[in-house]
Amino acid sequence: METHFNLTRLQSQVVDFRDLSDLILLTKLLLMMISTPICLTRSSCLAILITFALGCNSNSNPKTYKVSGTVTYKGKPVDDATVVFVPTKDKGFPATGVTDKAGNFLLTSFVSNDGAVPGAYSIKVSKLDYKDADAANAQIFQNSEEESASYQLDEGSTKPVKNLIPEKFSNPTTSGLTYTVPESESTYDIELK
Repeated sequence: METHFNLTRLQSQVVDFRDLSDLILLTKLLLMMISTPICLTRSSCLAILITFALGCNSNSNPKTYKVSGTVTYKGKPVDDATVVFVPTKDKGFPATGVTDKAGNFLLTSFVSNDGAVPGAYSIKVSKLDYKDADAANAQIFQNSEEESASYQLDEGSTKPVKNLIPEKFSNPTTSGLTYTVPESESTYDIELK
């Protein structure tokens, strides 16, 4: 059986589902959807509602703690460098940050500047220069293998993306950089030599 509903009314009811009272609200919203005229089947309404509930639940992320620091190379601050904390365990969550003009960074795991999940990390740092690179090489990389492959010239390419700090630091296994994020706010300064 198909029913109809007003999408605007549904969108105005979407909230952040955090506790038991929100679960009650979710149940009321579901009942409203089922009893209101809709162009979707009831199972479609349920699927939409579950998707909203799971997508809006900020409590589903593990606890993070603020991590800040400064990146220096040969004693000088490195601006516009990307810092990536790579968890040493398979089930960890990576954290990233970008340095400002003074070389300072704040890590982000799920929400801007929220920090990192406690645990052990290997770290990679890179500062890529795109201004002389081909447009095809100027991209955001999902992992170090993609990033490393970008340094190799394709037949149609003239200039690769250039890393302005030593290559070894752009790979968490060769950087020699490690840090264990504690269950409290912390600072980790990265000195590249």
